[in-house]
Amino acid sequence: MAPVPRGKTLRQGLGTLALLGVLSWAISAGAAGAEPALLAGAWDGVDRASQARYGRVWVTQNFIQWSGSRYNPGCRVRYSVVSETTGEIYPDALATSAPTDTAVADAELAPDLQRVSDAQPRYTIFRIALQKRRCIGQRSGLQFAIPNGAPDKAELITYERSGKPVSWGVLARLPK
Repeated sequence: MAPVPRGKTLRQGLGTLALLGVLSWAISAGAAGAEPALLAGAWDGVDRASQARYGRVWVTQNFIQWSGSRYNPGCRVRYSVVSETTGEIYPDALATSAPTDTAVADAELAPDLQRVSDAQPRYTIFRIALQKRRCIGQRSGLQFAIPNGAPDKAELITYERSGKPVSWGVLARLPK
């Protein structure tokens, strides 16, 4: 077997590395640009806080937009999905739902029976980062927690620039 010149091996290695980098970028760009179908659509603030802060919210492939209110201006801004996860609970929820007495009694009577909540997660959670624009104010990101059994609702948490949650609200999906 003839020895391979060192320069040729290095060029081949760099070429392979460059190809892997391009493929990795293409895959991640496709994933980041993919519209999360569960999140996309028009949403309306249900509670007074959501109405006052956001009003109506539209989520598309590249943008999130809210109509705002008298004291909180509307905004249209690019976003990126930072994470999409599922879980029984979601980060920064105001209150966790405690099991009812009936659920506790059922669990004691039939501990081997699998509950619906044990079979699949209760929420699909989207964390999105907002593009820096003047109209977002102190916001830096949003978290949508969409119940799997009721995809027409979303619990919304707003995060400030330091990553601290600053507001909580509830949205309802508007019909198409």
